[in-house]
Amino acid sequence: MQPDKKLIQLSFLMLFANFADYFSTVCALQRGFKEANPFLRAAIHANQFTTIKLTVPVLLVIYILTRVYRSDSPKSQQRACGAMLFASLLFTIMAIHNSIKAFLI
Repeated sequence: MQPDKKLIQLSFLMLFANFADYFSTVCALQRGFKEANPFLRAAIHANQFTTIKLTVPVLLVIYILTRVYRSDSPKSQQRACGAMLFASLLFTIMAIHNSIKAFLI
């Protein structure tokens, strides 16, 4: 099944929100704040933060779109849209949180 336009748009929105989260995290870290996610904190100490933070979501989007493309079920399209929307909201909330911490506190 071909991924529909809505799923593609939500995928790009999720990637944009992830980049906003990445940028706001870098700004907060430069101002002395610490990463709350233990996995990403370990990546920061291993100098792999940028690679992981910007690569893993892209690979996840490719994986999800591939699974939808190979599926015959419209339900898979709906689930994928829900996952992308959830991830977009999560990354957006984190970007706002980081920005408030970095620039207003």
